[in-house]
Amino acid sequence: MIAQEISIPLILQPQLFGAMSALSWIQCLYYSYHKTKIQCFSAYCIFLTFAGAFQGGFAVLAQRKYKNGDVWSLRIFALFSSILLSAGPQYWEIWKRKEVIGVSILFMIVDMLGGVFSALSLVFKETFDTFAAVPYLMVVALDALVIVLAMILNPLARRRRQRQASNEIAVEAQAPTDERVIPQKISTATLRASFERSSGQPTQSISFNHHDLHPIFELYSDLVMSDFSGNKLVKVTTPLGDSSVLLVELNRGPVNAFNQPFWEELGSTFDKISRDGTVRAVVLSSTNPKIFTAGLDLADTGSLANQDNLDPARQAVKLRDHILHFQSCISAIERCTQPVIAAVNGIAYGLAIDILCACDVRYSSSKTRFSIKEVDVGLAADIGTLSRLPKITGNESLLRELAFTAREFGPVEAIQLGMVSRVVEGGRDEVVVAALELAKTIAAKSPVALVGTKRFLLHARDHSVEQSLEYQATWNAAMLQSSDTTEAFKAFATKKPPRFNPLPKL
Repeated sequence: MIAQEISIPLILQPQLFGAMSALSWIQCLYYSYHKTKIQCFSAYCIFLTFAGAFQGGFAVLAQRKYKNGDVWSLRIFALFSSILLSAGPQYWEIWKRKEVIGVSILFMIVDMLGGVFSALSLVFKETFDTFAAVPYLMVVALDALVIVLAMILNPLARRRRQRQASNEIAVEAQAPTDERVIPQKISTATLRASFERSSGQPTQSISFNHHDLHPIFELYSDLVMSDFSGNKLVKVTTPLGDSSVLLVELNRGPVNAFNQPFWEELGSTFDKISRDGTVRAVVLSSTNPKIFTAGLDLADTGSLANQDNLDPARQAVKLRDHILHFQSCISAIERCTQPVIAAVNGIAYGLAIDILCACDVRYSSSKTRFSIKEVDVGLAADIGTLSRLPKITGNESLLRELAFTAREFGPVEAIQLGMVSRVVEGGRDEVVVAALELAKTIAAKSPVALVGTKRFLLHARDHSVEQSLEYQATWNAAMLQSSDTTEAFKAFATKKPPRFNPLPKL
Protein backbone atom coordinates (compact mmCIF):
# COMPACT_ATOMS: atom_id res chain seq x y z
CA MET A 1 0.00 0.00 0.00
CA ILE A 2 2.73 2.46 0.94
CA ALA A 3 4.77 1.56 -2.13
CA GLN A 4 1.77 1.90 -4.41
CA GLU A 5 0.55 5.09 -2.68
CA ILE A 6 -3.03 3.83 -2.81
CA SER A 7 -4.81 5.83 -0.13
CA ILE A 8 -3.79 7.61 3.07
CA PRO A 9 -6.67 6.12 5.16
CA LEU A 10 -5.92 2.61 3.89
CA ILE A 11 -2.25 3.11 4.67
CA LEU A 12 -2.96 4.36 8.19
CA GLN A 13 -5.50 1.63 9.07
CA PRO A 14 -3.02 -1.29 9.33
CA GLN A 15 -0.51 0.94 11.15
CA LEU A 16 -3.10 1.78 13.81
CA PHE A 17 -4.12 -1.87 13.98
CA GLY A 18 -0.49 -2.88 14.59
CA ALA A 19 -0.06 -0.19 17.26
CA MET A 20 -3.20 -1.35 19.10
CA SER A 21 -2.05 -4.99 18.90
CA ALA A 22 1.28 -3.96 20.39
CA LEU A 23 -0.60 -2.13 23.15
CA SER A 24 -2.47 -5.36 23.98
CA TRP A 25 0.88 -7.13 24.26
CA ILE A 26 2.13 -4.43 26.63
CA GLN A 27 -0.99 -4.88 28.78
CA CYS A 28 -0.14 -8.57 29.08
CA LEU A 29 3.38 -7.64 30.24
CA TYR A 30 1.96 -5.29 32.87
CA TYR A 31 -0.92 -7.35 34.25
CA SER A 32 0.28 -10.94 33.76
CA TYR A 33 4.04 -10.60 34.15
CA HIS A 34 3.93 -7.65 36.60
CA LYS A 35 6.38 -5.45 34.72
CA THR A 36 6.59 -1.81 35.81
CA LYS A 37 4.91 0.96 33.85
CA ILE A 38 8.31 2.33 32.81
CA GLN A 39 9.41 -1.10 31.55
CA CYS A 40 6.18 -1.54 29.59
CA PHE A 41 6.34 1.96 28.09
CA SER A 42 9.99 1.42 27.11
CA ALA A 43 9.17 -1.95 25.51
CA TYR A 44 6.29 -0.34 23.59
CA CYS A 45 8.49 2.47 22.27
CA ILE A 46 11.30 0.09 21.31
CA PHE A 47 8.89 -2.24 19.53
CA LEU A 48 7.26 0.59 17.56
CA THR A 49 10.68 2.01 16.64
CA PHE A 50 12.06 -1.27 15.33
CA ALA A 51 8.79 -2.26 13.63
CA GLY A 52 8.53 1.17 12.00
CA ALA A 53 12.15 1.11 10.83
CA PHE A 54 11.75 -2.42 9.48
CA GLN A 55 8.53 -1.60 7.65
CA GLY A 56 9.84 1.75 6.40
CA GLY A 57 12.98 0.17 4.96
CA PHE A 58 10.96 -2.44 3.09
CA ALA A 59 8.48 0.20 1.87
CA VAL A 60 11.25 2.45 0.47
CA LEU A 61 12.94 -0.50 -1.24
CA ALA A 62 9.67 -1.81 -2.68
CA GLN A 63 8.60 1.67 -3.82
CA ARG A 64 11.81 2.18 -5.79
CA LYS A 65 11.43 -1.15 -7.52
CA TYR A 66 7.73 -0.48 -8.18
CA LYS A 67 8.45 2.89 -9.79
CA ASN A 68 11.11 1.23 -11.93
CA GLY A 69 8.50 -1.21 -13.24
CA ASP A 70 9.43 -4.15 -10.99
CA VAL A 71 6.05 -5.36 -9.67
CA TRP A 72 7.26 -8.80 -8.60
CA SER A 73 8.66 -7.52 -5.31
CA LEU A 74 5.18 -6.41 -4.29
CA ARG A 75 3.67 -9.63 -5.58
CA ILE A 76 6.06 -11.67 -3.46
CA PHE A 77 4.94 -9.66 -0.39
CA ALA A 78 1.31 -10.25 -1.37
CA LEU A 79 1.84 -14.01 -1.73
CA PHE A 80 3.80 -14.20 1.53
CA SER A 81 1.07 -12.36 3.47
CA SER A 82 -1.59 -14.59 1.89
CA ILE A 83 0.26 -17.70 3.06
CA LEU A 84 0.55 -16.31 6.60
CA LEU A 85 -3.18 -15.48 6.67
CA SER A 86 -4.29 -18.92 5.50
CA ALA A 87 -1.81 -20.83 7.69
CA GLY A 88 -2.89 -19.20 10.96
CA PRO A 89 -3.41 -21.52 13.96
CA GLN A 90 -6.95 -20.25 14.57
CA TYR A 91 -8.45 -22.45 11.86
CA TRP A 92 -6.85 -25.57 13.33
CA GLU A 93 -8.22 -24.56 16.74
CA ILE A 94 -11.73 -24.22 15.31
CA TRP A 95 -11.44 -27.64 13.68
CA LYS A 96 -10.10 -29.23 16.87
CA ARG A 97 -12.62 -27.65 19.29
CA LYS A 98 -15.61 -27.58 16.91
CA GLU A 99 -16.25 -24.11 18.31
CA VAL A 100 -15.13 -20.50 17.78
CA ILE A 101 -13.75 -19.11 21.05
CA GLY A 102 -11.63 -16.12 22.09
CA VAL A 103 -12.70 -14.05 19.07
CA SER A 104 -14.89 -10.94 18.95
CA ILE A 105 -17.40 -11.31 16.13
CA LEU A 106 -17.73 -7.50 15.99
CA PHE A 107 -13.98 -7.24 15.45
CA MET A 108 -14.16 -9.88 12.69
CA ILE A 109 -16.90 -7.89 10.95
CA VAL A 110 -14.86 -4.66 11.13
CA ASP A 111 -11.75 -6.48 9.89
CA MET A 112 -13.73 -8.02 7.02
CA LEU A 113 -15.10 -4.61 6.01
CA GLY A 114 -11.54 -3.27 6.04
CA GLY A 115 -10.59 -5.99 3.57
CA VAL A 116 -13.61 -5.14 1.38
CA PHE A 117 -12.72 -1.43 1.17
CA SER A 118 -9.04 -2.20 0.60
CA ALA A 119 -9.95 -4.46 -2.33
CA LEU A 120 -12.34 -1.81 -3.72
CA SER A 121 -9.54 0.75 -3.67
CA LEU A 122 -7.71 -1.38 -6.23
CA VAL A 123 -10.71 -1.40 -8.53
CA PHE A 124 -10.49 2.36 -9.07
CA LYS A 125 -6.85 2.27 -10.12
CA GLU A 126 -5.92 2.46 -13.79
CA THR A 127 -4.90 -1.19 -13.81
CA PHE A 128 -6.28 -3.82 -11.47
CA ASP A 129 -3.46 -5.58 -9.60
CA THR A 130 -4.68 -9.12 -9.00
CA PHE A 131 -1.76 -10.06 -6.76
CA ALA A 132 -2.33 -7.04 -4.52
CA ALA A 133 -6.03 -7.91 -4.25
CA VAL A 134 -5.38 -11.51 -3.19
CA PRO A 135 -4.54 -10.83 0.52
CA TYR A 136 -7.50 -8.45 0.87
CA LEU A 137 -9.92 -10.94 -0.65
CA MET A 138 -8.47 -13.69 1.55
CA VAL A 139 -9.08 -11.54 4.63
CA VAL A 140 -12.70 -11.07 3.55
CA ALA A 141 -13.20 -14.78 2.82
CA LEU A 142 -11.49 -16.06 5.98
CA ASP A 143 -13.23 -13.54 8.28
CA ALA A 144 -16.58 -14.42 6.71
CA LEU A 145 -15.81 -18.12 7.23
CA VAL A 146 -15.05 -17.57 10.94
CA ILE A 147 -18.26 -15.56 11.40
CA VAL A 148 -20.38 -18.25 9.70
CA LEU A 149 -18.68 -21.03 11.71
CA ALA A 150 -19.32 -19.11 14.95
CA MET A 151 -23.03 -18.80 14.09
CA ILE A 152 -23.26 -22.55 13.36
CA LEU A 153 -20.78 -24.23 15.73
CA ASN A 154 -21.15 -22.19 18.92
CA PRO A 155 -24.86 -22.97 19.56
CA LEU A 156 -24.15 -26.65 18.82
CA ALA A 157 -21.20 -26.63 21.23
CA ARG A 158 -23.29 -25.06 24.01
CA ARG A 159 -25.99 -27.71 23.63
CA ARG A 160 -23.34 -30.45 23.49
CA ARG A 161 -21.74 -29.25 26.74
CA GLN A 162 -25.09 -29.05 28.50
CA ARG A 163 -25.98 -32.64 27.51
CA GLN A 164 -22.51 -33.90 28.45
CA ALA A 165 -22.56 -32.14 31.82
CA SER A 166 -25.99 -33.55 32.69
CA ASN A 167 -24.96 -37.08 31.74
CA GLU A 168 -21.61 -36.92 33.56
CA ILE A 169 -23.14 -35.51 36.75
CA ALA A 170 -25.74 -38.28 36.78
CA VAL A 171 -23.09 -40.98 36.23
CA GLU A 172 -20.74 -39.44 38.82
CA ALA A 173 -23.41 -39.26 41.49
CA GLN A 174 -24.28 -42.94 41.02
CA ALA A 175 -20.69 -44.20 40.83
CA PRO A 176 -19.62 -46.81 43.42
CA THR A 177 -17.28 -45.60 46.14
CA ASP A 178 -14.32 -47.59 44.80
CA GLU A 179 -14.56 -45.91 41.38
CA ARG A 180 -12.28 -42.94 41.91
CA VAL A 181 -12.51 -39.69 40.03
CA ILE A 182 -9.29 -37.71 39.80
CA PRO A 183 -10.10 -34.13 40.82
CA GLN A 184 -9.03 -31.48 38.36
CA LYS A 185 -7.21 -28.32 39.32
CA ILE A 186 -8.34 -24.95 38.09
CA SER A 187 -5.41 -23.84 35.96
CA THR A 188 -4.30 -20.26 35.47
CA ALA A 189 -5.23 -20.42 31.79
CA THR A 190 -8.68 -21.80 32.58
CA LEU A 191 -9.32 -19.11 35.18
CA ARG A 192 -8.20 -16.43 32.78
CA ALA A 193 -10.39 -17.72 29.95
CA SER A 194 -13.34 -18.24 32.27
CA PHE A 195 -13.05 -14.74 33.69
CA GLU A 196 -13.04 -13.25 30.20
CA ARG A 197 -16.06 -15.30 29.14
CA SER A 198 -18.09 -14.70 32.28
CA SER A 199 -17.40 -11.01 32.78
CA GLY A 200 -16.67 -9.80 29.27
CA GLN A 201 -13.66 -7.96 30.70
CA PRO A 202 -9.98 -8.44 29.88
CA THR A 203 -7.93 -10.32 32.43
CA GLN A 204 -6.04 -7.22 33.52
CA SER A 205 -8.84 -6.54 36.03
CA ILE A 206 -7.83 -9.65 37.93
CA SER A 207 -4.37 -11.14 38.33
CA PHE A 208 -4.06 -14.92 38.16
CA ASN A 209 -0.67 -15.76 39.61
CA HIS A 210 -0.14 -19.13 41.28
CA HIS A 211 3.43 -18.34 42.25
CA ASP A 212 2.75 -15.57 44.75
CA LEU A 213 2.00 -17.75 47.75
CA HIS A 214 0.79 -16.72 51.16
CA PRO A 215 3.87 -15.74 53.19
CA ILE A 216 3.09 -17.92 56.22
CA PHE A 217 2.51 -21.03 54.12
CA GLU A 218 4.99 -23.77 53.49
CA LEU A 219 4.80 -24.98 49.89
CA TYR A 220 3.82 -28.64 50.04
CA SER A 221 3.18 -29.79 46.46
CA ASP A 222 0.81 -28.83 43.73
CA LEU A 223 0.23 -25.52 45.51
CA VAL A 224 -1.11 -27.18 48.66
CA MET A 225 -0.40 -25.33 51.86
CA SER A 226 0.96 -27.93 54.29
CA ASP A 227 0.55 -25.37 57.07
CA PHE A 228 -3.18 -25.84 56.68
CA SER A 229 -3.78 -29.33 55.32
CA GLY A 230 -0.92 -31.77 55.02
CA ASN A 231 -2.96 -34.67 53.65
CA LYS A 232 -4.67 -32.63 50.92
CA LEU A 233 -8.28 -33.35 51.89
CA VAL A 234 -8.67 -29.57 51.91
CA LYS A 235 -6.54 -27.55 49.49
CA VAL A 236 -5.68 -23.91 50.17
CA THR A 237 -4.19 -21.75 47.41
CA THR A 238 -3.81 -18.09 46.43
CA PRO A 239 -4.98 -18.10 42.79
CA LEU A 240 -5.04 -14.29 42.44
CA GLY A 241 -1.46 -13.87 43.55
CA ASP A 242 -2.77 -11.76 46.41
CA SER A 243 -2.20 -13.17 49.88
CA SER A 244 -5.33 -11.47 51.18
CA VAL A 245 -7.59 -13.84 49.18
CA LEU A 246 -7.55 -17.62 49.69
CA LEU A 247 -9.23 -20.36 47.66
CA VAL A 248 -10.22 -23.34 49.86
CA GLU A 249 -11.20 -26.48 47.89
CA LEU A 250 -12.80 -29.74 49.03
CA ASN A 251 -10.60 -32.52 47.70
CA ARG A 252 -11.75 -36.04 48.59
CA GLY A 253 -12.62 -38.22 45.62
CA PRO A 254 -14.67 -39.59 44.16
CA VAL A 255 -17.60 -37.38 45.26
CA ASN A 256 -16.19 -35.36 48.20
CA ALA A 257 -18.18 -37.47 50.64
CA PHE A 258 -17.44 -36.41 54.23
CA ASN A 259 -15.98 -38.77 56.81
CA GLN A 260 -14.72 -37.65 60.22
CA PRO A 261 -11.12 -36.83 59.15
CA PHE A 262 -12.48 -34.75 56.26
CA TRP A 263 -14.86 -32.57 58.27
CA GLU A 264 -12.33 -32.23 61.09
CA GLU A 265 -9.74 -30.98 58.62
CA LEU A 266 -12.21 -28.55 57.10
CA GLY A 267 -12.91 -27.14 60.57
CA SER A 268 -9.25 -26.85 61.54
CA THR A 269 -8.45 -25.19 58.20
CA PHE A 270 -10.97 -22.41 58.78
CA ASP A 271 -9.91 -22.01 62.42
CA LYS A 272 -6.31 -21.46 61.24
CA ILE A 273 -7.37 -19.04 58.51
CA SER A 274 -9.42 -17.09 61.05
CA ARG A 275 -6.32 -16.53 63.19
CA ASP A 276 -4.28 -15.12 60.29
CA GLY A 277 -4.85 -11.37 60.04
CA THR A 278 -3.31 -11.06 56.57
CA VAL A 279 -6.22 -12.99 55.03
CA ARG A 280 -9.23 -10.78 54.25
CA ALA A 281 -11.56 -12.97 52.18
CA VAL A 282 -11.99 -16.69 51.45
CA VAL A 283 -13.61 -18.55 48.55
CA LEU A 284 -14.83 -22.11 49.25
CA SER A 285 -15.21 -24.50 46.31
CA SER A 286 -14.31 -28.01 45.15
CA THR A 287 -11.51 -29.50 43.07
CA ASN A 288 -14.06 -31.81 41.45
CA PRO A 289 -15.47 -30.06 38.37
CA LYS A 290 -18.84 -31.80 38.65
CA ILE A 291 -19.46 -32.28 42.38
CA PHE A 292 -19.28 -29.87 45.30
CA THR A 293 -20.06 -32.66 47.77
CA ALA A 294 -22.46 -35.59 47.77
CA GLY A 295 -22.83 -35.21 51.56
CA LEU A 296 -21.92 -37.72 54.28
CA ASP A 297 -19.86 -40.80 53.54
CA LEU A 298 -22.38 -43.41 54.69
CA ALA A 299 -19.61 -45.98 55.03
CA ASP A 300 -18.25 -43.86 57.89
CA THR A 301 -21.46 -43.96 59.91
CA GLY A 302 -20.66 -47.48 61.09
CA SER A 303 -18.31 -45.95 63.65
CA LEU A 304 -21.38 -44.58 65.47
CA ALA A 305 -22.65 -48.02 66.34
CA ASN A 306 -22.65 -49.09 69.98
CA GLN A 307 -19.44 -51.10 69.76
CA ASP A 308 -18.71 -50.76 73.49
CA ASN A 309 -22.09 -52.18 74.55
CA LEU A 310 -22.96 -48.98 76.39
CA ASP A 311 -26.35 -48.53 77.99
CA PRO A 312 -28.70 -46.16 76.08
CA ALA A 313 -27.93 -43.13 78.27
CA ARG A 314 -24.16 -43.43 77.91
CA GLN A 315 -24.46 -44.14 74.19
CA ALA A 316 -26.60 -41.00 73.89
CA VAL A 317 -23.93 -38.93 75.68
CA LYS A 318 -21.32 -40.31 73.30
CA LEU A 319 -23.43 -39.58 70.22
CA ARG A 320 -24.29 -36.09 71.46
CA ASP A 321 -20.61 -35.23 71.92
CA HIS A 322 -19.89 -36.57 68.43
CA ILE A 323 -22.66 -34.46 66.88
CA LEU A 324 -21.58 -31.33 68.77
CA HIS A 325 -18.00 -31.83 67.56
CA PHE A 326 -19.26 -32.30 64.00
CA GLN A 327 -21.39 -29.14 64.27
CA SER A 328 -18.46 -27.16 65.63
CA CYS A 329 -16.22 -28.16 62.72
CA ILE A 330 -18.77 -26.99 60.15
CA SER A 331 -19.52 -23.88 62.22
CA ALA A 332 -15.84 -22.97 61.91
CA ILE A 333 -16.79 -21.52 58.52
CA GLU A 334 -19.25 -19.16 60.21
CA ARG A 335 -16.79 -18.44 63.04
CA CYS A 336 -14.10 -17.51 60.52
CA THR A 337 -13.17 -13.86 61.01
CA GLN A 338 -13.03 -13.22 57.28
CA PRO A 339 -16.02 -13.22 54.88
CA VAL A 340 -16.41 -16.65 53.25
CA ILE A 341 -17.85 -16.87 49.72
CA ALA A 342 -19.13 -20.25 48.51
CA ALA A 343 -18.70 -21.06 44.82
CA VAL A 344 -20.82 -24.17 44.31
CA ASN A 345 -21.24 -26.27 41.17
CA GLY A 346 -22.62 -29.70 40.32
CA ILE A 347 -23.96 -32.04 42.99
CA ALA A 348 -24.59 -30.32 46.35
CA TYR A 349 -26.46 -32.78 48.55
CA GLY A 350 -27.05 -33.11 52.28
CA LEU A 351 -24.05 -31.76 54.17
CA ALA A 352 -23.40 -29.41 51.25
CA ILE A 353 -26.40 -27.34 52.37
CA ASP A 354 -25.10 -27.24 55.97
CA ILE A 355 -21.75 -25.95 54.67
CA LEU A 356 -23.31 -23.39 52.33
CA CYS A 357 -25.53 -22.00 55.09
CA ALA A 358 -22.42 -21.37 57.21
CA CYS A 359 -20.92 -19.21 54.43
CA ASP A 360 -21.50 -15.46 54.21
CA VAL A 361 -22.17 -15.26 50.47
CA ARG A 362 -23.24 -18.08 48.17
CA TYR A 363 -22.73 -18.13 44.39
CA SER A 364 -24.05 -21.02 42.31
CA SER A 365 -23.25 -22.10 38.78
CA SER A 366 -26.14 -22.71 36.41
CA LYS A 367 -25.35 -26.45 36.58
CA THR A 368 -25.72 -26.95 40.35
CA ARG A 369 -28.22 -29.48 41.73
CA PHE A 370 -29.13 -29.06 45.41
CA SER A 371 -30.92 -31.39 47.83
CA ILE A 372 -31.64 -31.35 51.59
CA LYS A 373 -31.09 -35.08 51.45
CA GLU A 374 -31.15 -36.17 55.11
CA VAL A 375 -34.75 -37.45 55.26
CA ASP A 376 -33.93 -39.92 52.48
CA VAL A 377 -31.43 -41.64 54.80
CA GLY A 378 -33.69 -41.52 57.86
CA LEU A 379 -32.18 -38.42 59.48
CA ALA A 380 -33.21 -34.89 60.36
CA ALA A 381 -30.50 -32.45 59.27
CA ASP A 382 -28.67 -31.49 62.47
CA ILE A 383 -25.37 -29.90 61.34
CA GLY A 384 -26.74 -26.46 60.49
CA THR A 385 -29.22 -26.55 57.61
CA LEU A 386 -32.37 -26.48 59.74
CA SER A 387 -30.82 -23.98 62.17
CA ARG A 388 -29.45 -21.43 59.70
CA LEU A 389 -31.52 -21.80 56.54
CA PRO A 390 -34.83 -20.69 58.14
CA LYS A 391 -33.10 -17.42 59.05
CA ILE A 392 -31.65 -17.06 55.55
CA THR A 393 -34.70 -17.82 53.46
CA GLY A 394 -37.65 -15.58 52.83
CA ASN A 395 -39.78 -18.49 51.62
CA GLU A 396 -40.54 -20.79 54.53
CA SER A 397 -43.12 -22.78 52.59
CA LEU A 398 -40.60 -23.70 49.89
CA LEU A 399 -37.99 -24.52 52.54
CA ARG A 400 -40.33 -26.94 54.30
CA GLU A 401 -41.31 -28.57 51.03
CA LEU A 402 -37.65 -29.16 50.13
CA ALA A 403 -36.73 -30.37 53.63
CA PHE A 404 -39.69 -32.78 53.90
CA THR A 405 -39.31 -34.28 50.41
CA ALA A 406 -35.51 -34.19 49.87
CA ARG A 407 -36.26 -33.50 46.23
CA GLU A 408 -33.58 -32.04 44.01
CA PHE A 409 -33.78 -28.37 43.11
CA GLY A 410 -31.76 -26.09 40.89
CA PRO A 411 -30.32 -22.58 40.95
CA VAL A 412 -33.63 -20.91 40.10
CA GLU A 413 -35.35 -22.32 43.19
CA ALA A 414 -32.21 -21.61 45.23
CA ILE A 415 -32.59 -17.94 44.28
CA GLN A 416 -36.29 -18.06 45.18
CA LEU A 417 -35.37 -19.64 48.50
CA GLY A 418 -32.84 -16.89 49.17
CA MET A 419 -30.08 -19.46 49.61
CA VAL A 420 -27.86 -18.07 46.83
CA SER A 421 -27.41 -14.47 45.76
CA ARG A 422 -26.12 -15.02 42.23
CA VAL A 423 -26.28 -17.69 39.54
CA VAL A 424 -23.30 -17.73 37.19
CA GLU A 425 -23.75 -19.19 33.71
CA GLY A 426 -21.35 -22.08 33.16
CA GLY A 427 -19.65 -24.58 35.45
CA ARG A 428 -17.14 -24.69 38.29
CA ASP A 429 -14.49 -22.51 36.66
CA GLU A 430 -16.93 -19.72 35.87
CA VAL A 431 -18.50 -19.58 39.33
CA VAL A 432 -15.09 -19.70 41.03
CA VAL A 433 -13.87 -16.80 38.89
CA ALA A 434 -16.95 -14.77 39.83
CA ALA A 435 -16.44 -15.54 43.52
CA LEU A 436 -12.74 -14.64 43.33
CA GLU A 437 -13.58 -11.31 41.75
CA LEU A 438 -16.00 -10.58 44.61
CA ALA A 439 -13.37 -11.69 47.15
CA LYS A 440 -10.85 -9.36 45.54
CA THR A 441 -13.28 -6.44 45.91
CA ILE A 442 -13.97 -7.31 49.55
CA ALA A 443 -10.26 -7.74 50.34
CA ALA A 444 -9.61 -4.12 49.36
CA LYS A 445 -11.81 -2.91 52.25
CA SER A 446 -10.73 -2.15 55.81
CA PRO A 447 -10.10 -5.43 57.69
CA VAL A 448 -11.36 -3.82 60.88
CA ALA A 449 -14.60 -2.83 59.14
CA LEU A 450 -14.99 -6.33 57.64
CA VAL A 451 -14.56 -8.05 61.01
CA GLY A 452 -17.06 -5.69 62.63
CA THR A 453 -19.60 -6.03 59.84
CA LYS A 454 -19.54 -9.83 59.99
CA ARG A 455 -19.84 -9.84 63.78
CA PHE A 456 -22.74 -7.34 63.66
CA LEU A 457 -24.64 -9.42 61.11
CA LEU A 458 -24.22 -12.66 63.06
CA HIS A 459 -25.14 -10.99 66.37
CA ALA A 460 -28.22 -9.32 64.86
CA ARG A 461 -29.44 -12.66 63.50
CA ASP A 462 -29.65 -14.15 66.98
CA HIS A 463 -30.59 -11.09 69.09
CA SER A 464 -33.19 -8.35 69.27
CA VAL A 465 -32.72 -4.98 67.60
CA GLU A 466 -32.12 -3.29 70.97
CA GLN A 467 -29.48 -5.84 71.96
CA SER A 468 -27.79 -5.52 68.57
CA LEU A 469 -27.64 -1.73 68.76
CA GLU A 470 -26.07 -1.89 72.23
CA TYR A 471 -23.53 -4.47 71.01
CA GLN A 472 -22.64 -2.33 67.98
CA ALA A 473 -22.24 0.82 70.08
CA THR A 474 -19.88 -0.95 72.47
CA TRP A 475 -17.87 -2.45 69.59
CA ASN A 476 -17.53 0.79 67.63
CA ALA A 477 -16.61 2.78 70.73
CA ALA A 478 -13.26 1.05 70.38
CA MET A 479 -13.10 0.38 66.64
CA LEU A 480 -13.82 3.95 65.53
CA GLN A 481 -10.41 4.81 66.94
CA SER A 482 -8.82 2.63 64.26
CA SER A 483 -6.32 4.15 61.81
CA ASP A 484 -8.43 2.56 59.04
CA THR A 485 -11.03 5.31 59.37
CA THR A 486 -8.41 8.02 58.82
CA GLU A 487 -6.90 6.08 55.91
CA ALA A 488 -10.32 5.63 54.28
CA PHE A 489 -11.10 9.38 54.47
CA LYS A 490 -7.63 10.20 53.16
CA ALA A 491 -8.05 7.82 50.22
CA PHE A 492 -11.46 9.31 49.44
CA ALA A 493 -10.06 12.84 49.45
CA THR A 494 -7.00 12.02 47.33
CA LYS A 495 -8.89 9.55 45.11
CA LYS A 496 -6.17 6.95 45.67
CA PRO A 497 -6.65 3.33 46.81
CA PRO A 498 -6.42 3.04 50.60
CA ARG A 499 -3.64 1.00 52.19
CA PHE A 500 -4.88 -0.78 55.30
CA ASN A 501 -2.58 -2.57 57.70
CA PRO A 502 -3.34 -6.27 58.24
CA LEU A 503 -4.85 -7.50 61.47
CA PRO A 504 -2.44 -9.18 63.90
CA LYS A 505 -1.97 -12.93 63.69
CA LEU A 506 -3.54 -14.63 66.71
